Amino acid sequence: MRVSTRATAPTASALDGPDLPVFVPAQETFVGRERELDRLDRVFELVRLGPVPQAVVVHGTAGVGKTALAAEWATRKARDHAPVWWVKADSPASIVSGLSELTRVLRPVVPEFFEGEGRWEWALQWLSSHDGWVLVLDDVRNPGNVRVLLSRIGTGGQVLLTSRLALGWDGIAVPTELDVPELDEVVDMFTRYAGREVEGAEALCADLRRLPVAVTRAGELVGESWWPVHEYRTAAAEYVMGEAPHASESEASPVRGVSPLRGTLWQVLRAADDAVPEELLLTLAWFGAPPVPRTVVSGIDTPSAVARALEFLTEHELVRTHDDTVLLHPVLARVADPNDPHRGREVIDTARRRALTCLAGALPDDPDDPEAWPSWWQLVPHVEALAERLPARDDTDAFAHMLTAYARFLLGQGQPGRGTVALERADRPYAHARHGRVPDAGYGGTARGRAPRGG
Repeated sequence: MRVSTRATAPTASALDGPDLPVFVPAQETFVGRERELDRLDRVFELVRLGPVPQAVVVHGTAGVGKTALAAEWATRKARDHAPVWWVKADSPASIVSGLSELTRVLRPVVPEFFEGEGRWEWALQWLSSHDGWVLVLDDVRNPGNVRVLLSRIGTGGQVLLTSRLALGWDGIAVPTELDVPELDEVVDMFTRYAGREVEGAEALCADLRRLPVAVTRAGELVGESWWPVHEYRTAAAEYVMGEAPHASESEASPVRGVSPLRGTLWQVLRAADDAVPEELLLTLAWFGAPPVPRTVVSGIDTPSAVARALEFLTEHELVRTHDDTVLLHPVLARVADPNDPHRGREVIDTARRRALTCLAGALPDDPDDPEAWPSWWQLVPHVEALAERLPARDDTDAFAHMLTAYARFLLGQGQPGRGTVALERADRPYAHARHGRVPDAGYGGTARGRAPRGG
């Protein structure tokens, strides 16, 4: 039946979509995580009879695989649920846009009734008056952004959220934490992406802290290169430290997957117009495998220079950029290790000082401000990576200031174990000072906004 364009707007409860849609981002390969998927189903079963929407939030650090898990769960739900709809939920505007698109798909024959906010409102009405649907809200950065939505869509469907936030979900959703997979699972993941069995894969996956986003990227690149893992890691470490290759230029083996120019990484970096790409790469190495917010590295040089450097590194597949983050090539995530035999001390120390300046400058001012919690959780793994890579004997008062703020945040988030350890380490530079010695690595007395002395 055709609906007249002059008719009264149809109510959502009176309409059923002709073909209820399934919209979930496609995944090339999904490996393991059966325990986590089963746990999700059990949690939903527990909240099934509750008076509020059946909402569950999967939370965890960046790169742990929250989005991939949600996509796999939603894909499986599509076998007996409809519609299954995926919404990018990193801002209120993106949530409204995603649900407005659901209205457009469900009711394309009467678009004039659903212009502007009308589309969003109709989607809420449709969800609240139907059963059997699944809604995924990916990357929720503020629990308050979804509170009104969840209060209006009824209890007929299931809502899965992903977020880096562990707290703030009371009365909104049931939280369940996602940790990194077991080592055997990530090795299987690495092997699937590499397309073959690779000697040394277990050690590489352990180096990458079993983070799926880093492991899968490494698998792709090692699979493309056909290099043994130990040679691949050694070559990357040598070249990124700025050392000339031992072989002549004509004999130098290409690090395929690291450099599409089929030259050494050393040669690629020196093909740049300036030193900013190399400085950026070495700085990122101090932050480990998880994606790094762009705001952290924005102070390395002028905005235009940083943008050019990111473009250069992306073009040569040394980093990947996504939304507001930068992901370092996983093989290079270890090169800032102070114990790495291929490091150059002066180069490493300069990169360390630069990394500390960038990270300290990116930390939110108030660890107790809920609006800043998403930013804090995004930076937590990088503070921890820097703390792990920086020998305690080299701690500075600037680093101690940063650790104190980090500890205050963790204590406020109900994690006294990690917070107390950080506070104890943060007190060491001050203890040295009370005995007349302050270890210094080239920094002034504050953690924020201070450039390293001497450049």
